[in-house]
Amino acid sequence: MIVTPPVTTVIAQAAATSAPATDADAAVTARAKDWLHQIQTGKVDRSQLTDKMNAALTDTTLASVSAQLSPLGDPTSFTLSGKTTEDVYTVYVFKVVWPSVTLAETFAVDRSGKIAGLYLGKQ
Repeated sequence: MIVTPPVTTVIAQAAATSAPATDADAAVTARAKDWLHQIQTGKVDRSQLTDKMNAALTDTTLASVSAQLSPLGDPTSFTLSGKTTEDVYTVYVFKVVWPSVTLAETFAVDRSGKIAGLYLGKQ
């Protein structure tokens, strides 16, 4: 639902080259889950985004995605299913489960820790 051009290729590779989750990924998992909540509420902290991601996440896009996700409420399960590093990005893939739907959240950060990509789609 939200894709940024710089990490499109990396996102596609994440599913193919995912690695098992480690305890070191707990902070990223918490951050990705928090960002899902921010997207659901339509209130995001843009200071955490790269310039390109900030430009891609328009107010119109945010409102549209929020309208789709907010009725789902809190997920019943949020699990890191894979991670890969490509160039300056680390891409995490999460399985997000609600009673009515399961989605994959792809969450990409650059070397400085800024969010460079966020994608929500069918599992």
